[in-house]
Amino acid sequence: MRFHNATLLILALAFLAPSAARAIDTWETLMPGVTHLHRTTTSPYHWSIHVVKVDLTNPRVRMRVVIKQDSNQDDCGETTSSMARRYGALVGINTDFCLMTWPHSASHQPQGYCVTDGVVTDTTPIDSGRHVVQFSAGNGLTALSVSGVQSWWSNCTAGGPRILRNGAVSIELESDLPNVNYRDPYTACALSADGKTLIMLVEDGRRPGTYDGMTGTEIANVLIEMGGYQGMMFDGGGSTTMAINGSVVNSPSDGSERKVAAALLVIDEQAQPNPAITPYQTAFESPTFAPGDISGVDGWSKDGGGSAQIVSSASHSGSQAMQISSAGASHSIGSVGSQSVTWIDVWMLVTSTTTATLYANSAGGLCTGISFQPDGKLKYAYLDPGAGNLIWLSLSPTMNYAPNTWYRITLREDFHLLTCTDRINPAGKYSLYVNGVLQKLWDGTGEGFCSAGAGVGINQVRFEHSGGGQLLVDDLYVSNVEPRHARVGAGQARALADGSTVEIAGPIVTSSFTDAYYVENADRSAAIKLLTSQTPAAGARVNAAGRVATVGGEKVLQCNYLRVMDTAMAIPKPVHALLRDLWLMRPDNLPSGIGLPLSGMSVRVDGMVTRVESDRFYIDDGGAAGGVPVLYGGMSLANLGKHAVVVGFVAAYLEPTGWVTAVRPPTIGGVQIL
Repeated sequence: MRFHNATLLILALAFLAPSAARAIDTWETLMPGVTHLHRTTTSPYHWSIHVVKVDLTNPRVRMRVVIKQDSNQDDCGETTSSMARRYGALVGINTDFCLMTWPHSASHQPQGYCVTDGVVTDTTPIDSGRHVVQFSAGNGLTALSVSGVQSWWSNCTAGGPRILRNGAVSIELESDLPNVNYRDPYTACALSADGKTLIMLVEDGRRPGTYDGMTGTEIANVLIEMGGYQGMMFDGGGSTTMAINGSVVNSPSDGSERKVAAALLVIDEQAQPNPAITPYQTAFESPTFAPGDISGVDGWSKDGGGSAQIVSSASHSGSQAMQISSAGASHSIGSVGSQSVTWIDVWMLVTSTTTATLYANSAGGLCTGISFQPDGKLKYAYLDPGAGNLIWLSLSPTMNYAPNTWYRITLREDFHLLTCTDRINPAGKYSLYVNGVLQKLWDGTGEGFCSAGAGVGINQVRFEHSGGGQLLVDDLYVSNVEPRHARVGAGQARALADGSTVEIAGPIVTSSFTDAYYVENADRSAAIKLLTSQTPAAGARVNAAGRVATVGGEKVLQCNYLRVMDTAMAIPKPVHALLRDLWLMRPDNLPSGIGLPLSGMSVRVDGMVTRVESDRFYIDDGGAAGGVPVLYGGMSLANLGKHAVVVGFVAAYLEPTGWVTAVRPPTIGGVQIL
């Protein structure tokens, strides 16, 4: 039974032993799958405990580790509630320990491993022995352990000591961390045995008779009561803080909120800022845009001796895009106002290694510069405060771009004022995503600058091109609402450019081979091939994340991780397809054909056996000239001219003349001769 804003009186709770105690529990539902408990007791101790339980399988839930001021630099930190408000988080708790003195080397730097949206902080780790709670993209894989950085980590944060191991209290004290056998305020977390539930806990202390504090053992017992199986502490004492909807709900022992190094946030993917403002977005389509010069159209202006025009010869989506050659094109953004965070999301393509740049400007000057450079590298702008000029720095690690490839460039402009920093122009900063992958954190004087100051905001986007070829721009979006890089279906993953990082959520494993697995949406709308070292069984519903690639003529997902969410699900029935449907298709590494989008899907086809080779045979139902290859090496020559029924997966085969669409049946049971 779920209680919403319900107050329960619970007597003689076991975890309050040895003597009988009285506790008042108040539960509230913050969003589907996320509940908050406030428990107060008066005997034998005065306790105030806040617990948040998070269903990590809820697709609306995103876990995010945030470091203070989004900065790798030494400073005086940031409060947990400020970090939560900057990211519009539903819930936030403080996490890792840090040096509190400022100025000081390593001041307010997380002590253990810290990864935020796939970016490892520069100082990670100061102490490699700290326990870490880890989340993959989309929360499909979670763990609590001590280890080096793993490829599947999307977000992780450290602390200690461990207090819960395999469902039992296990106080594993560490010499350089607080002794949790003493009563104090503490912050803690735990994962359930299946890794699908996160428990976040804070409790108040250092005010005898009002908030007595708890011991590690008492906290571990509460975590067990809430379903915890593996659990650990974070920084406690005056650092202990929980914020819900940006407001502190506990009573920090310092009397006010302390600035800390990092926070663990729960973000509702469906939440939006209030007010939600999208001052400009366009796909450059008709009737607003017609082929030709863009000057004066929908607020765009062009400068320079070249051209800026709408073309229909190439686009990322739809049928048109903006093409710039040796010119600049600008659009004013007048109504976003002084929003604390603004997002710019756009698709860009250059036809050769050239110079093509996106600038985001404020009334006071440049805020961001991202550029395709002639050396084939993507670079970002760095402002030399002494000389006052721009320096272009390569991303780290270096990112090369390929001409004639669409790149999704996403900028998060954050205009919150930095505090206790010796940087010049500390009023704004930005985060850069390429194809949905976070590329950098703010870590140098002048990076992420916006000389107009906090609270001003973006007022212009500008694209420039010089050198050979052209710059193509499509699907521009400016808003204070985040353009989600969320979980997608198999069909959406297939549509992404090679190299894109993505998570697909909920497809069903339809069959497995020694080198790969095929997964398909439950509604049979699309499918994709997975390359993974794991062994999910047919009928498993999975979440899988990795990079999109084209391998052997097939679009695949090269998995960094794969998690089985359910088993024994109904396997989508094969689509009964005509061989002409397959013959009209093209493998994924060739221009699109005009057939049905069946790649990777389970199909049932039939036709006459027209040719037999050692590793394949061909069937034709009269609609496929030359037949369609079936990748099966067990066909007898005696079956030439007979009718075959094949159940398999739409794949690709390299003929001497090039790639063709093929059917790949399972080794056993996929071919029947009538």
